[in-house]
Amino acid sequence: MNPSSASIMADMTKKRLVHREYLAIVKGDLTPPTGTITAPLSRKEGSIIERTVDFDHGEEAITHYKMGTAWFPFSWKPAAPIRSVSI
Repeated sequence: MNPSSASIMADMTKKRLVHREYLAIVKGDLTPPTGTITAPLSRKEGSIIERTVDFDHGEEAITHYKMGTAWFPFSWKPAAPIRSVSI
């Protein structure tokens, strides 16, 4: 990404104009099929991409999720976050 694009994206992220949506293949049941996870997130140690729940150093985050189409024995599910808001 060039510096101009990176600056624009950073500004949009600060203003909460960026919407992220993730998909996951999950083995087993997701119970309940919809819900909200409230847990602080931080970068996973040793990664600049991965995030992890970190109650000591993480930033507060709210993640809403819902189950998608199921194919036995796997389910196609949007993964956290459908909508995530850092507080």
